[in-house]
Amino acid sequence: MGKKVTETDQRASLQKMRDNFKGREGNGMPVDDQCYLRYLKARNYDFKKASEMLENTLKWRESFGVKALYDGSCSWDNVIQKENVTGKCTII
Repeated sequence: MGKKVTETDQRASLQKMRDNFKGREGNGMPVDDQCYLRYLKARNYDFKKASEMLENTLKWRESFGVKALYDGSCSWDNVIQKENVTGKCTII
């Protein structure tokens, strides 16, 4: 089992996430305290690991065009069709 993280450490890590991602766009995903806490909990409140994980998620969401799916400028059918051709998913 991992190292026990104190409440003080948890709060400090949360504040670091707030400072690090202040004003960042999530491309359809809220980047707020609840988001930060999900990533921190997933990495046992290790700020470096959690921030790297969230940064990678934000980069992927931008490169994949997730925001366009939510704002309607791209249809889900186009995305599904493109991914289906790669063999990653199958629609029956």
